[in-house]
Amino acid sequence: MCARHAADGHRAGDGAVSKAGVIRVGLFGPYHSNNLGDTATQMAVMANLKRRHTGIEFIGICFDPPDAARTHGISAFQMSGTEWRIHEPPSVAFEPDKAGASANASSLPRWLPYKVYRLVNPLRQSWNILCFAGKIDALLISGGGQLCDFWGGPWARPFELLAWTAACRLRRKRVVVFATAADNLTTRIGRVMCFLAMRLSHYTVYRDEYTVQAARAAGLSQPGHACPDAAFSLPLPPLAPPPPARRVPVVLACPISKSAWLRTIDATYESYLDEFVDTCAQLMADGIIVQLSNSQVKMDTPVAQKVAERLRQRLAGDPALCERVQVTPTRTVNEFVALASQADVVLASRLHGVILSLVAGTPVVGIAYIRKVSQVMADANLSGHCLELHGSSAQRLTAMVHAALDNQAALRDHISAINLKFRAALEREYEAVVRVLADAPGG
Repeated sequence: MCARHAADGHRAGDGAVSKAGVIRVGLFGPYHSNNLGDTATQMAVMANLKRRHTGIEFIGICFDPPDAARTHGISAFQMSGTEWRIHEPPSVAFEPDKAGASANASSLPRWLPYKVYRLVNPLRQSWNILCFAGKIDALLISGGGQLCDFWGGPWARPFELLAWTAACRLRRKRVVVFATAADNLTTRIGRVMCFLAMRLSHYTVYRDEYTVQAARAAGLSQPGHACPDAAFSLPLPPLAPPPPARRVPVVLACPISKSAWLRTIDATYESYLDEFVDTCAQLMADGIIVQLSNSQVKMDTPVAQKVAERLRQRLAGDPALCERVQVTPTRTVNEFVALASQADVVLASRLHGVILSLVAGTPVVGIAYIRKVSQVMADANLSGHCLELHGSSAQRLTAMVHAALDNQAALRDHISAINLKFRAALEREYEAVVRVLADAPGG
């Protein structure tokens, strides 16, 4: 597919986009396989929607199309609109139309003054997005904290969100916002663009009530409603049964990278790392096995290694304990869920480190570095097992882990009930989304 063909489709109209009975859904979001939470969310959404409508064909609209093609086995397009190429799964041979790409989506001349480039580039992006919107039947903005200007400022995700929703509405395509949320949305122009995009949605459901209230405060007359995080509907692979009562409990500890919420290392992050190491050291001194891991491959794996190094330094006087420091990296959603399912308690900071552990049925102690972590723990009626970052201490974290270990059976029963409740709520939402998608041109 090339830009010329897309432009021709735009001029010809929107009618003949998909084969009869096929709905081509653009799956929009900044997801990447490095982030196991993002991956789990899209896996859950695709599996649940295809189970209800086998004619749905997903096309990724994301910031790393080759990764999406490999990870999810779908065609994928660059969400920024800065390139024109459809990246196909490895099993599909593909040769881009170089003439079309050159004529319609070539890079802007490098000699352009920066201010001119900043002015012209959004126009080029918008044109490419408008062209591609003619090749899908519906846009699904799926999961994650997509109402966000932390990564790249307002002209990154907020602009892309507005450009895609506006393009799809201009092309008379359905737009659905599903289980996303406002996270780190701090600039005025970012808020304006994000909530303008939300106004253009045909069906809107957010990940939490906080975002519903933010939409209402932004003046949306129909601000949508809230549902659980989509990862709670993840179809699980066969898991080993929960560990039986054992003499030596296992705690899976997953630290988080500074990149998740800080642009530079400061005293807050260093204090967090020190408390994390102190907590792990105390748990090991209490006879508990601490297994370090990650729910974000690229960012958090080095942090787990760093915590392990500091632990070994801290325990240098006790060679037996020092030898028990272990890091078990995970690279896929299934690996993490399987690892979490075999732990007695998980100590996690990242949102989907918490959620995927709950999905695995394992008690969690959360360290909330941002509102969304404490929010999901509150939604699961587990606020008593979550500490705000600025109120945490190694002593309090250690006490919480011990309390979770002592109350493990009751917590597992509670988590099982919460999972059933959240899955039932998401089942209803998927039914509603399918009805909206079925009204799309290809449906």
